[in-house]
Amino acid sequence: MIRTTAAFFAAVLTSAAAQSHPHDRLQQQAFIEIHPHAVNLRLLIVPTATIGSRLVELVDTNGDERLSSSESLEFATEVLRNTNLSVDGQTAAISHSRISMPLYSTLHAGQGQILVQAEVAVELSSERGNVIDFDVQYDGMSPNWQVQPFYALSLLAIDPEPEMSRTHNGVSVAVGH
Repeated sequence: MIRTTAAFFAAVLTSAAAQSHPHDRLQQQAFIEIHPHAVNLRLLIVPTATIGSRLVELVDTNGDERLSSSESLEFATEVLRNTNLSVDGQTAAISHSRISMPLYSTLHAGQGQILVQAEVAVELSSERGNVIDFDVQYDGMSPNWQVQPFYALSLLAIDPEPEMSRTHNGVSVAVGH
């Protein structure tokens, strides 16, 4: 009886640990680089072997097992359509500038990464304070994003200590306050 109970708990714990292993989860990261005249965005989606096939289905919309330029651009556009950036409460227009997409077989195997890049023109003022709000709501594979802001040296000339507060899938940065 004791051996059976111990074996049962060992199996449950092993199963739970295997299901929560970090290499079984999709990584979605947003890097936001803030300059006085531009905000550069890099949205990185890194699949795993267990979910690569599901991710490739989102991109390969015609099912021909090739990731065409138009399919890649359509995917990038969808990600950016669900990405929000505002300065002082005013929505900033985010337009796609570049996407890096691995081959179908690479993505299907859960290898490689998808990188969507965009640049947004902004005008941050050294005379008055600015608040930059950013969040990603794209949830095609997962609703969770890790967001990391970076400050350009030219921004630190305006404010050497920007104030940052995190939100779910986002960040708010106050400059010059």
